[in-house]
Amino acid sequence: MHHLNTHAPRRRHIVTIEPSIEFLHRNARCSITQREVGVDTDTFAEGMRAALDQDADVVVIGELDDPELIELAKRGAEQGRLIIAKMTAPDVVGALRAFLGGLPAGEQESARLQVGEMLRAIVAQRLLPRSDGLGRVLAAEILVITPAVREVLADPARISEMRSALADGRAEFGTQTLDQHLADLVISGQVSFEVALSLANNSLDFELQLRGLRR
Repeated sequence: MHHLNTHAPRRRHIVTIEPSIEFLHRNARCSITQREVGVDTDTFAEGMRAALDQDADVVVIGELDDPELIELAKRGAEQGRLIIAKMTAPDVVGALRAFLGGLPAGEQESARLQVGEMLRAIVAQRLLPRSDGLGRVLAAEILVITPAVREVLADPARISEMRSALADGRAEFGTQTLDQHLADLVISGQVSFEVALSLANNSLDFELQLRGLRR
């Protein structure tokens, strides 16, 4: 939001729907409307419907956690709006499954193709204790829609291939798996090997990859 508000090439209307407003954004290059659930709107879904009715260019959703809201977010994206939403999920694949699972059963097959066209990125984040004990450091798994990712997403039988697609696209597209970033953090000394190993998706491969680099 801050980046859009300070760098957008044209004025946009940004609407946020938040469980509580923790950061107040002042209008700069964008016009920003912040709504707090329970104060300015009764529910996330009601706030989302109002944002669509008000022709928002960008909608920021504080918690995308129920089928009605997921359907409204999908509708907004279909209309060409930028939807930025937070979901509670363990990783990129978990977020995709939760989103598609929140749509009506009869629509999930066609929705895979639609999501492949509408989705721009997913960032799964975890905060880990620093090895020096001074705070925490971010570890992230990053999905950017690439041809390989789109192919995997379109076929439910291939969802297990998603991490390979993310790993293979790192140099060219900037995608990465959590394990790749964990390895970077261990090599740079920011996170201990033991902490990284406990969070790795494939602990055996991770240990073999970093053998001899424990700090």
